[in-house]
Amino acid sequence: MSTELHHSLILKLSSRLPKSLCQGIRSKAISQDCINEKRDLFEQIYSAGAQIAHKDLSAFSEYEKLWQEWRYVDNESANRDEAANEARDNLSLLLNLRKPL
Repeated sequence: MSTELHHSLILKLSSRLPKSLCQGIRSKAISQDCINEKRDLFEQIYSAGAQIAHKDLSAFSEYEKLWQEWRYVDNESANRDEAANEARDNLSLLLNLRKPL
């Protein structure tokens, strides 16, 4: 396999990974535990792709956007349980404060 083809494949796969992770987390097909177990691997894949994408400014910009979205979704999902508990507490407060008919 030529080096150029190898680089192209790395860039393609490392660009698809954050999209897949975002969809998997949002659909709950991927658990937070699974993400936590593989976090180091994801960072290695990011670094490998970033080294290749860095050679082309437009490709690097798009690459960074994909990974920034993934990091946002990852942080959001890590806080999801806490946010759900807080929302439940707020809802129960609203129900207690409502006027009787």
